[in-house]
Amino acid sequence: MAFLRNRRAEARDDLVIASLDASGERTLSSRNHPAKFGYASAPAWRPDGDVITVAYEDADERGRYTTLANIDVQTGAQKPLPSQRWQFIERMVWLPNGSTLLVIGQDPESTFQQIWAVPARGGKPHKVTNDLNDYIGLSIAGDSRQLTTRQFQVLTSIWFASKGDTKSAQQLTPGAGRYYDLAWTRDGKVMYSADASDTVDLWMREADGSAPKQLTSGSRRNYAAASTPDGRYILFHTNRTGTWNIWRMETEGGNQRPVTVDSKIDSNWPQASADGHWVIFHRPAPGGGFHIWKTPIDGGAPVEISQEICMRPAVSLRDGAIACWYSEAGAKPVWRIGVFPPDGGRVVKNFEFAPTVSVDSALRWTSDGRAISYVDNRGGISNIWSQPIDGSPPRPVTDFHGGEIYSFAWSRDGNLAISRGMQTSDLVLISDVR
Repeated sequence: MAFLRNRRAEARDDLVIASLDASGERTLSSRNHPAKFGYASAPAWRPDGDVITVAYEDADERGRYTTLANIDVQTGAQKPLPSQRWQFIERMVWLPNGSTLLVIGQDPESTFQQIWAVPARGGKPHKVTNDLNDYIGLSIAGDSRQLTTRQFQVLTSIWFASKGDTKSAQQLTPGAGRYYDLAWTRDGKVMYSADASDTVDLWMREADGSAPKQLTSGSRRNYAAASTPDGRYILFHTNRTGTWNIWRMETEGGNQRPVTVDSKIDSNWPQASADGHWVIFHRPAPGGGFHIWKTPIDGGAPVEISQEICMRPAVSLRDGAIACWYSEAGAKPVWRIGVFPPDGGRVVKNFEFAPTVSVDSALRWTSDGRAISYVDNRGGISNIWSQPIDGSPPRPVTDFHGGEIYSFAWSRDGNLAISRGMQTSDLVLISDVR
């Protein structure tokens, strides 16, 4: 068997092989961070047993990327498998005759994970699937003629709840798209990311759902819009230059320009400081996890402002305090909600939360700055909960009896925008793969 081992303390990834009884373990190949093996994709044995194919992550002057390599089982020698630059690789499997590697991958231009066929001798991959669904997992029949995979789709709508009253919430969009990263402009418009095509762009519309306006176009994938307190700029992160960087634009989408310009380190989830002079964001830490950084809104050298693991920052407009998902330990994180001073430093408050809360979701300060809200998925049903910063117990804000919440945001005057929907998932059989 072959597997990947993340040696976080040594800042290294290992490709390891061993017998099925766990004897004879041997490290075949290693990568030193920030170069890494693709953590989401298991190694794939070529049918002849002489080569193990792996995905690995790297960076160059064009930004971060994922690519493929063949590792010789006897010598550990690595040979690239020419294909293309990938944003992400989820799964790989060789056809039994060894002619083709099937890959579930996402190219840098796309938002959907599709099935691709990569020739064994290298060359341009071609898509086996080409639609607006995602695919996870691959299993190939022995005769190479059929494969099974899981196809899934997310369908959401944006809802508006005046003063947070979700019992009388109004649906603003049809339930046929995917809407993420909701946020409000200073003047009460709703911003969001949408992937109506195979890219992701930023949009805004009035609070009643009217006058949708596209803010980005033809620039790869764009997420996490955040308005500055004075309403002058919209911040967002984008991979249009290869690496994920923070950009800003004027409120109607004009004059788009970078705030961070790193070619090898991703910067994500921007928030404006309360005074509007700084951009707060997270980026990977050398030992794994993320730390919080800030950089001048007009551009400049970023400054690290948290020493602990801290990600997905949220800035309070009331006093500039920074909330984030926080852990003192990096190797085995124990997650809490942490609150930092506006200039960073050590955490001043932290709060526990239920195990049904995902740290991959967003934190949001309530409009009065007295609580931090988040999504709790109890019993497979999403609702928004609020944790008062005075330390009193968290309480539910919404009382939905079905569906999932993918994003939400509070306006300055206490209105609530929510992206709600569901996932559909099917096991599909694809024939004539060869």
